[in-house]
Amino acid sequence: MAADMTVEGSIPLYGFGGKRGEIPCTRHLVVADQGFFPSLVCYPDGELVSVLRGGDGHVGPRGRLDVVRSLDGGVTWSPPVTVADSDADDRNPALGIAPDGSLVLLYGECRSYDAAGGYYRDNSKWRVVCMRSQDRGRTWTAPQPLPDLPGLLTVSPYGGGEITTCADGRMLAAVGVADPADAGAFVGAAMAVSTDCGRSWAFPHPVLGNATEEVDFTELADGRLLAVARCPGVGSHDLWSLHSSDGGATWTPPAQITCDALHPGHVLRLPGEVLLLTFGCRRYPFGVRAVTSRDGGETWDWSHQLVLVDNCRGDYRTADCGYPSTVLLPDGHLFTIYYRTASEEPYFEGTAERWIAAGVRYRLDDLQEALAR
Repeated sequence: MAADMTVEGSIPLYGFGGKRGEIPCTRHLVVADQGFFPSLVCYPDGELVSVLRGGDGHVGPRGRLDVVRSLDGGVTWSPPVTVADSDADDRNPALGIAPDGSLVLLYGECRSYDAAGGYYRDNSKWRVVCMRSQDRGRTWTAPQPLPDLPGLLTVSPYGGGEITTCADGRMLAAVGVADPADAGAFVGAAMAVSTDCGRSWAFPHPVLGNATEEVDFTELADGRLLAVARCPGVGSHDLWSLHSSDGGATWTPPAQITCDALHPGHVLRLPGEVLLLTFGCRRYPFGVRAVTSRDGGETWDWSHQLVLVDNCRGDYRTADCGYPSTVLLPDGHLFTIYYRTASEEPYFEGTAERWIAAGVRYRLDDLQEALAR
């Protein structure tokens, strides 16, 4: 089991003008001793399953994907079990539960490395593959490549993201695409759609545009789709929202949510049609934060900003952190998984660091009470 790093305390709540209060935090926990870009799902009985990147750093040719699970709401976690370790850099998992209960995993295989293991940008040396599991990630089918779009290459899923299952059974995933006619230049994200529980995938709609990347899809109560995307082609490295009323065929112009270095984001629908947006804080003091929306993501409540994790304990020495994913457990707890450095030494570019996957547990009732203040 991964080590328990229980920290008694609370989650600060900030608004305009400073601190507004706090909510109790059950505990902070280590999920895995190494792990980037964790993607997390919760089964109806409360079992948590996460797939995350191990084997190498943020970028490196030895990357693999591991699965970990928790049977007690995220308090303890199983040791990592490798599920993908090809001759490529296996990375950027996106995980989802299909309508038939199978677990579906999309990830990227990257071969854009030279003989010395140095990365060079060539999106033509990437591909996206899919694996399925009928036993909650204990055994898997062989990886199957996703099709390319007409005139474009599929590059990678949204690292740290999830596959969204809609009310009508469709599964949606964001996949980065590139232009082979322009040296494999990245051109944005497209929505991959499966109507057969992840067995096959298609790209029925155009690219979202505006160089969208690291996109998270959410189906709203009224049937619209919300996309929260990192849009470097629009602003800087911040989050923007787009809405679709026709299943993803067309999207509204992007509307800015966060300022620079607050990304990427994950959206969870809570009871009462409240949306919880968790996102990485990739500027000092680093960590993970959250805000909510009560109007389907049209506006966000910055008067109640939760600082789920920050550098107050000295755990972070780099902006390479975050990529959160949040689930609601049957017992009423929320669990947010993310990654961060484990080093307590000052961080300097080029030094060896160890990154871990970690999590924070807190109660939905406490969150709702804080939002009502």
